Amino acid sequence: MSGKASGRSLGWGLGSGGAAPLLASATFLVFTEGRNRSHDWSSLATRGLPSSIMRNLTRCWQAVVEKQVNNFLTSSWRDDDFVPRYCEHFNILQNSSSELFGPRAAFLLALQNGCAGALLKLPFLRAAHVSEQFARHIDQQIQGSRIGGAQEMARLAQLQQCLEAVLIFSGLEIATTFEHYYQHYMADRLLGVVSSWLEGAVLEQIGPCFPNRLPQQMLENLSTSKELQHQFHVYQLRRLDQELLKLEDTEKKIQVDHEASSKEHKSEKEEGAGAAAAVDAAEEEEEKEDLYYEGAMPEVSVLVLSQHCWPVASICHTLNPRTCLPSYLSGTLNRYSNFYNKSEQPGRGD
Repeated sequence: MSGKASGRSLGWGLGSGGAAPLLASATFLVFTEGRNRSHDWSSLATRGLPSSIMRNLTRCWQAVVEKQVNNFLTSSWRDDDFVPRYCEHFNILQNSSSELFGPRAAFLLALQNGCAGALLKLPFLRAAHVSEQFARHIDQQIQGSRIGGAQEMARLAQLQQCLEAVLIFSGLEIATTFEHYYQHYMADRLLGVVSSWLEGAVLEQIGPCFPNRLPQQMLENLSTSKELQHQFHVYQLRRLDQELLKLEDTEKKIQVDHEASSKEHKSEKEEGAGAAAAVDAAEEEEEKEDLYYEGAMPEVSVLVLSQHCWPVASICHTLNPRTCLPSYLSGTLNRYSNFYNKSEQPGRGD
């Protein structure tokens, strides 16, 4: 057996008390069933072995991994640096598996099953705490990746290592809890000033860890809503152009009428007609005040997000946003509501 490889695989803070007998039994199986021929562990990746020996070795490796992961979870699940340490040791186990057995799918699967077996033994509250820590750690790495430079590359490497460890959640009960926490952290990121390009890439890699696909639906819903927002801006510009043309036509008509009436009539009738036209123009200008008022205000975006996939507080269902917003914001919301109700967008948010 390679001393370097076994040192790394057994070095997860456990010593040699639990894992060594298991690996020793695997060596004994290779020796006895191999007709008294000693097998070099480094040759397992290249030599063909009987299926019975392979089954025993994979079971042994799975038991080793499960015991180490279980002991680590039991002793370190409360630590602040739990996730980085877990990911580091998971990476050590992966490298040890490759060094001992080569790129055999059976041993990689045994590694995953061993980690999954340890996670399944966690009590519910402890599993919830662990899943929240993973969701928070991923959030921190994505947020920190916006810094740029060497720090960004280091965070991306840490993020990749964490995502590989998180993939073990797929198909486990802990995945539902992880999805819940990830959903909340992701909502804060997506609704921030600038959302990261990493969101889609991360979902592609750990998508199987979300049994309800809520984060994927959030990203799709946000994309649809932003497209609607763009259409709304185009709609507002077209409407403004139409109103400006109408205003220009009205002014020309008033001017023509004023010139004609000044030539034909020099009486009080002329003044009355001009005053009436001025009043009409003023009323029309007042009706369109909100349309021009928006341009002088900070840019306001209205996003229609589906409550099916976005985490929404229950009190939000009873509040009328028009009563909680300033007049210029509620005016924008009213105009968007009219536009949204008139538009026919398939699959839009609720």
